[in-house]
Amino acid sequence: MIKPISLKQLFKKDIKTICLSIGGFYAVFGAFAILMVKLQTMMLSNSESVPDESFTNTLNLLHEIWIVYMPLLIILGLGYLAFGFLFNKIKTNKYQINLLLSILCLIWVIAYAISSIKYMDAFFSGMANDFEAFKYIGYGFAGFGFLAVFALMTVPQYIIGKRIRTQETKYE
Repeated sequence: MIKPISLKQLFKKDIKTICLSIGGFYAVFGAFAILMVKLQTMMLSNSESVPDESFTNTLNLLHEIWIVYMPLLIILGLGYLAFGFLFNKIKTNKYQINLLLSILCLIWVIAYAISSIKYMDAFFSGMANDFEAFKYIGYGFAGFGFLAVFALMTVPQYIIGKRIRTQETKYE
């Protein structure tokens, strides 16, 4: 059985465990998002009532974004899982492998954020403009969400890279 663990506890673990945990999280989250797209698409196609057109357009835009970016997230997760499983067998270039995966994670999070701007605009344009502050509150939450995703996609890689560097300099 998998024991729950906090991020603080996770970052105190060895590099292999961090890679496996982060890679597993990315892969499972990406797979879950794709599953959600498939289920929502099925529900909309089987629905007897016709949803509002702006709702359908907004949901389709979200699905388009997820269909592009979530498989890439799964690939990044599988990359970290492979790195974690092979970590002790890899004798050289551990830092370069982590750096490559880190750069790919950074590119992913920036590209995902840029593509999500279209979704946010469509989401707010489909709502009544009675309460203008709601739009700004929504953009504030979106900014907070971006920072959270950015942290999840960069902080673990930084910690892994720092620990690899420390190990490499210790054994030189």
